[in-house]
Amino acid sequence: MPRKLALAIGVSDAPPLDYLRGAINGAHQFQDWADKNGYQSELLTDEETPVTIQLLREKLEAMLSPQQDDPVTRLILYFAGHGLIREAEEGLWLLSDWNKELRAVAVEVLKRRLYLFYCVPQIAIFADACRSLPTNMTTLDLVPDAVLGKGPARAAINPAVDKFIAAQDTAATFMVPGSTQDQDRCLFSGVLMEGLWGAPTAVSAYFPGKVTSQSLAQFLLAEV
Repeated sequence: MPRKLALAIGVSDAPPLDYLRGAINGAHQFQDWADKNGYQSELLTDEETPVTIQLLREKLEAMLSPQQDDPVTRLILYFAGHGLIREAEEGLWLLSDWNKELRAVAVEVLKRRLYLFYCVPQIAIFADACRSLPTNMTTLDLVPDAVLGKGPARAAINPAVDKFIAAQDTAATFMVPGSTQDQDRCLFSGVLMEGLWGAPTAVSAYFPGKVTSQSLAQFLLAEV
């Protein structure tokens, strides 16, 4: 049976940057949505263990391991936490130990390896992270890491890729504090979940009752 996969990543504590409880909350909410919509969903947060590139690699490799007669037909990646860019479209996600290892997730390269070497035909990326420019030598000197290696490298495919990002290049994202930390929410993620759960203005005009990539993009553009 074809497999639809979803991995929700939430990194709240990436010292010396500000603590982001909303990142954990967003990851939990996204994983809940994916689970209830037929995805084999996984959650990766730093609530108990720091989220490192090695841990992320192990999680992805386990999810994407080849299974006879059970090909992966779709993979959704959600990330909430700190991020930046160094060049146009070179988004970097900062994990728990970024400041110690001076490494960051190279999102675009990871995306390419998913379809080139793991042959995932449909990929969607939801990134609730800043895309600010480096502000010091530490962030300027980060090594981009694609997380995954060459993988099974089966037949070449022409993938369908959707990418939804919280901020344009050089811009920051925002978190809205709640009355308790459990109610903190990242602005983009909060609106995203409203759309995914079928907010009226997120439903497609061409496919009644369905939220499509196009209708979701229009909804996020208008609301965020």
